[in-house]
Amino acid sequence: MLQRTLPALLATALWTTACLPAFAGVKPDKKTPVKGATAAAPASSMESEVVGSVNGKPVMTFGQVVNKFQKTSPPQFALAVGQALSQQATVAFFSPSPKSRMIVTRDDVLKGLRANAQQSFGTAQQPLSLASILQQELTQEAIRQTAAQRHANPSEAQIDAIVAYLIKQQRLRMGPQVPATLSDNDFIKMLRPGLTRAKLKSDPDIRVSATMFNMAKLDIEKKLKHPIGDADFVEARHILVKADPLAPIATPEAKKADAAALAKITKVYDDIKAGKIKFEQAVKDSSEDIGSKETGGSLGIFMPDGAMVKEFQDVAFVTKVGEISKPFRSQFGYHILEVTKTGKEMKADEKETFLMDKERAQSQVTFQMIASQSKIVNKLQPDATIPIPGGARPGG
Repeated sequence: MLQRTLPALLATALWTTACLPAFAGVKPDKKTPVKGATAAAPASSMESEVVGSVNGKPVMTFGQVVNKFQKTSPPQFALAVGQALSQQATVAFFSPSPKSRMIVTRDDVLKGLRANAQQSFGTAQQPLSLASILQQELTQEAIRQTAAQRHANPSEAQIDAIVAYLIKQQRLRMGPQVPATLSDNDFIKMLRPGLTRAKLKSDPDIRVSATMFNMAKLDIEKKLKHPIGDADFVEARHILVKADPLAPIATPEAKKADAAALAKITKVYDDIKAGKIKFEQAVKDSSEDIGSKETGGSLGIFMPDGAMVKEFQDVAFVTKVGEISKPFRSQFGYHILEVTKTGKEMKADEKETFLMDKERAQSQVTFQMIASQSKIVNKLQPDATIPIPGGARPGG
């Protein structure tokens, strides 16, 4: 099984968990070997053991995992080696019959590293261990295999779009810390000296992220049953008067409460249509949707993919821009809505950012599908089950 949550490259804070590790992974210049250094030790049977595979395909040996840990995070690797030797050193130097020295072989260190493969030497936000390094490689391989089967490998243009999206999201996240006049290229250098857009594009994590977004888009189109187009974008605001769902055989009290809610929303509708009150003021005065009341009833952009309850979605996608719908019912009560934009009125970057956000959310569901369909073997950590994320955003 894959790990308990999405891999680092696909976590919610996509920039900090995908791009920043890429920054840390910028390869240093190769150094000239130290004069007089001993020859490299031959690989042991422990190092050559395959410790991770995906659908029967070997992915990494234990030696490769160790080498990757050492190259990508030297300080943390040094801590891991120290941990690997700690028990042996304690016994040698602090037992009732302490020794003045001990002999340590490469195999001793490797055995200690293997025993502590799940020991984390990173941070709470970015845990780092031999097991987690291998897990990320296995995750990426599972994604690559699935993408190949679905013909979903991203184009260079899609990778460019992902990088631009990540940069934009991080700039927004940092807010006033980033001058508006600072170019994106200078912004990247500010975050990590020596980093360039080209290096970001070539980073494996970024490319796998782009692959996931590509597959997520295919899954969104599968829900829509057609390629995404302008007709699939709507921006709307609404007014809600709450009413409990009526039972098949409703009590007189329930019927009375439902009728009162309908009468209230109908009066609001009539007053707006007659020009007695503006929609914005009606939201403040009458809407019972706490989530949207402070934003003028706005629900932002959405698609006909089930993100909204069916009744709300059905009305929104047949209402013209600037029109007020007649009162209608959902499980939350009675609504009226106004469509403020369709895809035709939206700017290209507005639709692109929304779609990227949508793909990021869908990526988590798509990833769970990949996890359930892939046979993952990680000998450095026990199997872990993955909770399937779900739930729809109601119109209320």
